[in-house]
Amino acid sequence: MAVLGSVSASIYTRSLGSEALAALPAEAAEAARESVGGALLVAAELGRQAPELSGRLMQAADAAFFRSLQAACLIAGFIALAGGAFAAAVLPARPSLSPGTVPSPGEATVEEPAPAT
Repeated sequence: MAVLGSVSASIYTRSLGSEALAALPAEAAEAARESVGGALLVAAELGRQAPELSGRLMQAADAAFFRSLQAACLIAGFIALAGGAFAAAVLPARPSLSPGTVPSPGEATVEEPAPAT
């Protein structure tokens, strides 16, 4: 899970791009780069002063978040598929029994107690 989070955060930062952050103050741009929540908070604060900039930031953050989520889900699916293929290839389908441990038809499978003397 930690690897998926790291990959997702990296893709989000890369997908956000510098053009959406160019007109922002340094602190606001850093908050937007850190997380989608930070970007949406910055956009909400900008909404009153610069509605057009706020809208572009919200759209860019939203698109970057969903790109990163899609990539993380694809990676998780590939890992699950690889794990299933590995289990199918390596793990036995049934427990292996040696010929001496398989009971013959009509043979008792539970040991009967010895008679009391």
